[in-house]
Amino acid sequence: MTLAISKGIGSPRLRSTSSAGQARYHLYAEWLQAVRPDIECVELSQLPLAEALDELARCDGLLLTGGKDVHPNRYQQNGRLRECSIDEERDAREWEYLNVAMEKQMPVLGICRGMQVMNVYFGGTLVVDIPSDIAGAYAHRDIGEPEARQDLWHFIHTSDTGEEGRVNSSHHQAVQTMAKPFRLMAQAPDGVIEAMESRGAPTPPMLAVQWHPERMPYEDSLSRGIAEKFLAYI
Repeated sequence: MTLAISKGIGSPRLRSTSSAGQARYHLYAEWLQAVRPDIECVELSQLPLAEALDELARCDGLLLTGGKDVHPNRYQQNGRLRECSIDEERDAREWEYLNVAMEKQMPVLGICRGMQVMNVYFGGTLVVDIPSDIAGAYAHRDIGEPEARQDLWHFIHTSDTGEEGRVNSSHHQAVQTMAKPFRLMAQAPDGVIEAMESRGAPTPPMLAVQWHPERMPYEDSLSRGIAEKFLAYI
């Protein structure tokens, strides 16, 4: 699922999605609108690509949400496809969305998969599978049946202040080599990169987190604070 964000008044324009886990995808819009009731959220994935790109070009921001893995060929890990659950059509569409966002200097927020897409788009690489690639790593994803998985929880610390917070977690991949536009914002104690940002010039303002703030209590600073920071750019 991909949401384009625009300033407006009235009910959000949300279209249905066939993405896995769709029952929870409405939470993204509700989370953002808890901070800014005046924004309008447009779901792009079910529109024909040309129409989606036209819609995005009229918007004020782009949110890339969670979902399946980025194809490993996009970051030179061709031999590890069997460890991934991919959606090549979505990869291709989201590359096009990011092209529009860069052209329009549109703020971008990435959540979970969205963070990984942003990093690979700008030339970074990913940890293909955390349990296989990082010795002693936390459990970052419930390994039960996909339809029954629950969020796990762990601590992170911020790079600027060293403060700690607790976030939810539902991923088996992560940023490995961070792409050049970004700077580190937060890590888990096991070293997994949990947040990064680009403050603009030459790129638009971009923010990305590995956790799911839309599924956390809104009063938590690592939930509401992410929405506030992103929407301040809109």
